[in-house]
Amino acid sequence: MMAMARKRTIPDDHPAFVALPVTRVSLSAGHLRAAVHISGRLSGQRLPVVCIPGYQRNMSDFTEFAAYFQRMGGGNWPVVLLDLPGRGQNRR
Repeated sequence: MMAMARKRTIPDDHPAFVALPVTRVSLSAGHLRAAVHISGRLSGQRLPVVCIPGYQRNMSDFTEFAAYFQRMGGGNWPVVLLDLPGRGQNRR
């Protein structure tokens, strides 16, 4: 007998995500979307650091790293955190 996965719900004000406001962007399939948090400023002058969490993880894993990297990089280096479909802030 196969176990059925239960859909998990995470409240919008979950402490892990409070400091990570997101923008939702369409992926190449069009109907799929990813949640994206950007700190720093995107520009043609600096290559962004992109953090993609593992299979069962979400962008909150990189909160401490992003803050540390911003302090070390002068506060304006672009850091992009992603939540893929069904993970973290992109669970809808």
